[in-house]
Amino acid sequence: MKFMSISGAALLGLVIALTGCSESGGGGDGGNPPTTALTVSGTITGNDASITLALNSAEETFAGSEFTFTKTLESNDIYAVAFVSIPNDQSCVVANGVGIITADIVDVEVTCSSALATLQYDDASLTGSFAIGDYNGDGMSDLAMPIKTTPTHSLGANNDMVRFIYGTGAGGFSGLSDVSAINTRSAVGINNFIATELNGDAYDDVSYSNDRLQTFTGNNTNIPANNFSSSVNVGSTQYSFDIDGDGDNDILSNIHGSNIRHYAIFRNNGDGSFAAIEYFGSWLFDTDPNTPSIRRIYNFTVEDVNGDGRQDIIAVVDDAAVNGSVFGIAVYLGNNVGGFDDPIATQAIDQGIWLGEANPVIRAMASEDFDADGDNDLVITSSTDYVQVYLNDGSGSFSEGQKVTGGTKPVDVKVADINSNGSLDLISASETTKNVVVHYGNGDGTFTDSSNPANTWLNIKLDNDVELIDLGVGDFDGDSYPDIVIGESSSHLTAAGSIQIIRSPGQ
Repeated sequence: MKFMSISGAALLGLVIALTGCSESGGGGDGGNPPTTALTVSGTITGNDASITLALNSAEETFAGSEFTFTKTLESNDIYAVAFVSIPNDQSCVVANGVGIITADIVDVEVTCSSALATLQYDDASLTGSFAIGDYNGDGMSDLAMPIKTTPTHSLGANNDMVRFIYGTGAGGFSGLSDVSAINTRSAVGINNFIATELNGDAYDDVSYSNDRLQTFTGNNTNIPANNFSSSVNVGSTQYSFDIDGDGDNDILSNIHGSNIRHYAIFRNNGDGSFAAIEYFGSWLFDTDPNTPSIRRIYNFTVEDVNGDGRQDIIAVVDDAAVNGSVFGIAVYLGNNVGGFDDPIATQAIDQGIWLGEANPVIRAMASEDFDADGDNDLVITSSTDYVQVYLNDGSGSFSEGQKVTGGTKPVDVKVADINSNGSLDLISASETTKNVVVHYGNGDGTFTDSSNPANTWLNIKLDNDVELIDLGVGDFDGDSYPDIVIGESSSHLTAAGSIQIIRSPGQ
């Protein structure tokens, strides 16, 4: 895996800035000082194999804990040290690597560590998805996840809890806390976590759906407080945003089963408590003949799809009236009274997306602007070998785009600019082929995939016996490149679950 310590654009900017500095000044009689050959050297830690570095684009390979470039520079030259290649499964950071040389440089520091971090605990099993947030207010990314304790836990076995793991900001973790939760659903992976901010302080909070909705508020004690538990069943999909424009984040969830009522709104009182639950989207009480009779919500995501500044719901639904088929995309537009309007129509979906499934399953959806036209598009997982892109025309009407191939039976998809080039990429995780694929975006709504040369997309192979639970993206090592987080269960692990973090794969 190839990593670069600094992007080309950033390096060019530094060189230009430093060039301006080196050319300033002057005076005297215009004579030049004698030419002196100056060297650049430093130390390498955390790496026991060879490493290739470049000094102003001149490459050299080093082994051991110290290095000195054979290339020499003259006084007032610019020096810039960057990676060319490093050992597999390592991530390295260069410190003191750019400047103007006036004497021998001896303090360049190259620090390497594994590009893959694994969090595994023998006192707990991972039972659902995780959420990335800053739960103790230190500016570092942390993790929260549902667990069931094993006999080695200090509280004994079979306790349903939420585990908070605190990031150091350098790619590692230091300290954890377990907080009691209401009973979780028995199926591994069914529980859903999101990070949000509910009570107006400086700490991220967690909303957790596991038949009931439960929230935990972050604080500076490293022990988040169990704040709220609903009295009604909710589904496994939830989003938190300011639905009614009053300045605090509310929670939108689907309803478990979703046969009678489809959605629930938990309106925040501003302190993390909630008003009475509001329901909407029910085919049983829908008497308008001009709206579709939506009987079931398979999954949904939230984005502004018509450019009015309000968040909308984009759902995959069951509607027997959609072009002779039963499944389609329905858009519930956010309105100016803090709610959502019923969809006026549904848009058909290619039924081949569920090939091989006894029942339709949409395991994941995401919405962002893939083609840089100013409106948010859609991607959903299939049960075959692709994730399906739908492009938005700006009004919330979607047309079928690319089938992005990479793994068999994708169970999750996320959107991020993995290589920091300004174009959004797709990250998919597939259950059958046990791999995570980065599909690099072209900026026009298309992505690299398995039909392209292997060096244009990134395929990360996982162990063959893992069960993929969740996929996430965050920056845990502070290098401004996204890290990929994978939640998995596995029969070969001491406990039934682990978290793997792939550091900065786009560097």
